[in-house]
Amino acid sequence: GAGPSFKKIKAQWKGKKDAEAKLVATISRGSDATGGPHWGAAKMPNDAERPMVSDAEAKKLVKWIMKQ
Repeated sequence: GAGPSFKKIKAQWKGKKDAEAKLVATISRGSDATGGPHWGAAKMPNDAERPMVSDAEAKKLVKWIMKQ
């Protein structure tokens, strides 16, 4: 894959106060929304390049990733 595993994402963001907000923004609006890319050249595409993900959906995804 182009990006990191969910376990690597969790390890990088675990314990950071702004983790949920930044991950939600990255998932719902792309890496550019949070100053990315965050993993070398790999970045989350913006909404012009992929299906839209709402903040509510992104929040569910973040909670799931952080439980891995």
